[in-house]
Amino acid sequence: MSRFEDDSWYNIQTVIRSQFQAFYDTIEKQGKTIARLSEQVSYLRSEIRDKDSAIEQMSRGLVELNGRITSSDYNVARISESVAKMPAPPSKEDILDSLLVHIKREREAREQEEEKIKARVEDAWLRCQRLDGTIAEAKNRDTIIKRQLSELSEWKGVYADVKRDLEQHSVDPKELNTVLERKVDVEVLENIIDDLKAALAKKVDTITFSMRMDQADRQAQTYRNERDDLAEALSHHEEAQARKSVAAESMAQLSQQVGQLRSRVGMGRSPGAGLSATSWASPFASR
Repeated sequence: MSRFEDDSWYNIQTVIRSQFQAFYDTIEKQGKTIARLSEQVSYLRSEIRDKDSAIEQMSRGLVELNGRITSSDYNVARISESVAKMPAPPSKEDILDSLLVHIKREREAREQEEEKIKARVEDAWLRCQRLDGTIAEAKNRDTIIKRQLSELSEWKGVYADVKRDLEQHSVDPKELNTVLERKVDVEVLENIIDDLKAALAKKVDTITFSMRMDQADRQAQTYRNERDDLAEALSHHEEAQARKSVAAESMAQLSQQVGQLRSRVGMGRSPGAGLSATSWASPFASR
């Protein structure tokens, strides 16, 4: 009877509470980790939006440059027709000089625009490279989340084992009170107390433990949601890669058009060279 009345029961509860407190602290740390992952996913989405905006801006620049090239073709054709319809042009060389000055201005404007577009494309490419590194880091974090989910599953197994052990070693308080009232043998009572202590040593307070396990399930669901968000971000990145490929094709087509225009207007003639027939082919030779 003296062993049952001492403070060993409360000491055991204190030890168990401290162990559960350590487990709760671990869960809170996991919650902070989830918050950091949420902030990083938001940053990743912002990077994707910035990249999409840069690609759209580059596309608008390509459309604008294509329009300028078309307008230049129209101006060259219009000037050629105007020169051809002139009743008495002052001289063929003067006309060619004027035309070359206009073409030179158009060429310089196109080259400046091409340099701007190239700079934008390079900036978008650098952003894509940084985004690739961020996505690789996100994949590593997804692996960590999967491992944490596996650890939570192991905790579920531990909880099931603890619950089963408690059910096997549980002692009915009414039966214990009846034994005490009947003044049962001290050795039998000590055996009952030892069984009860063994049950407590296997993490008692099953209700609180169950509540914490439910909280852990919710945390696991949050992990799954974060993983789905990362997968969505990866899909957006793939769409951005497709847009980048389309932009690269448009750039190649634009370069081809510029080359054709240069070949048409005699880009091989250096500014200030003579106007002899051997140095520059006149567009009016066929007329």
